[in-house]
Amino acid sequence: SVELSPFDTYGIQVSVIDAFDFTGIPSASVNVYNEDFNFDWVSNQDGFVTSSLIPGVYNVSIGLWGYQTICSEFTVEENQVEITFDLEKGYSDDFSLDLGWLVENESSLTAGAWERGIPNGTDYQGQTLNPSIDADEDCGAQAYITGNTVNASFYEADVDGGRTSILSPIMDLSSFQSITLSFSTWFQNAGG
Repeated sequence: SVELSPFDTYGIQVSVIDAFDFTGIPSASVNVYNEDFNFDWVSNQDGFVTSSLIPGVYNVSIGLWGYQTICSEFTVEENQVEITFDLEKGYSDDFSLDLGWLVENESSLTAGAWERGIPNGTDYQGQTLNPSIDADEDCGAQAYITGNTVNASFYEADVDGGRTSILSPIMDLSSFQSITLSFSTWFQNAGG
């Protein structure tokens, strides 16, 4: 028999509010993580997430389609932690959260479909074909990638046989005065 002692835990309350009118934002994705834990929560109808965590430093990514995704960190100590995050309207997605992109593949595709995950790097004759890290300025380590098989040779999971596409959720841009589209990308084509 082994006697286990539970970790001490302390309550946390995360408030997700609209930066313009300070109202709670329901259905926001909240990812709280560190080296030991990874929690995915959704804010309630008042914009709150309530839970308990063991003491430590945690990273957090918060987002909802139609708002700018943010990332930060907080510390859980011996007191209840109450922390508020303000989201600004707009569209951004660094893929640290799953905000609803759709992957579409041609039926002839045999390898390399888009997927959201942590990049697995590959190289060929000393040249990086797939990087092993996400973009520097992003929250977290997730990205949308093709050919992301773990421990694969560069040619094993590359896009073959057909097209793979990702589509964003619908954006309502009617209230914006100007629109700027920006993104980070990596593309490599080798061997034909």
